Amino acid sequence: MYKSYGELSTAVYEKTKPIGSSINGDIPYYISRLQHITSPILEPASGTGRMLFPLIDAGFTVVGVDTSKEMLDLCKAYATKNGYDPTLIQDDVTTVQLHQKFGAIVLPTGSFSLLTSREQAKKALINFYHHLEAGGKLIIDIISPGPIEDDPTVSHIHLTKETGIRITSTLLSNNWIEQTFTKEIVYEKWTNGEKTDTELQTLEIRWYGVEEFRSFLSEVGFMDIVVSSDYIYQQPAHRDATTITFEAKK
Repeated sequence: MYKSYGELSTAVYEKTKPIGSSINGDIPYYISRLQHITSPILEPASGTGRMLFPLIDAGFTVVGVDTSKEMLDLCKAYATKNGYDPTLIQDDVTTVQLHQKFGAIVLPTGSFSLLTSREQAKKALINFYHHLEAGGKLIIDIISPGPIEDDPTVSHIHLTKETGIRITSTLLSNNWIEQTFTKEIVYEKWTNGEKTDTELQTLEIRWYGVEEFRSFLSEVGFMDIVVSSDYIYQQPAHRDATTITFEAKK
């Protein structure tokens, strides 16, 4: 019934977050924090390649991993059209085994928060640790939940003059004890006034306290942990921050 990042949600993602677009300054921030890295970089949850291609343009070798075939298909089509040849792998970030080590692993814009159980999250962090070189760097964003809207929200994305997608997002649950909230998102594609396709998605997000996540990284074995907010290096996390970024080394 439900599908994560299918054809319609991928089309909306590409329209609202096109390849190469920076979200609140994340791309220049990540590039600046990776300047000393000479080994390949791994981007789990690389999606359409929004950040992957700017990293390649900045001179890095990047391997992308994602579970969504639709996201990777769009990424591959962009690569072919524009003369890129990145390594792209469809796999689960908690279990993928690439048999190589990386100088850095990057997870921008809260992708890690889609791992909604602590067990999944720990398994992923252990896997990232395994894939890093000695002294390699992990840079990872977590989402600050902020206000969570109870009422459904409706938005529209125009793909062409004749075609658009109507997105209805409804909060299903908000669990403060488990630190998760779940939304149901309905994508309806309309062409010349007729509904031609529908896609249902559940989106579950997990959030962490700053000290909780710092301890989580230490528990896995990461060291030299630095916390920043809103893509300003070492700016302390604060109540109005939308993104908290952790850097840590193996």
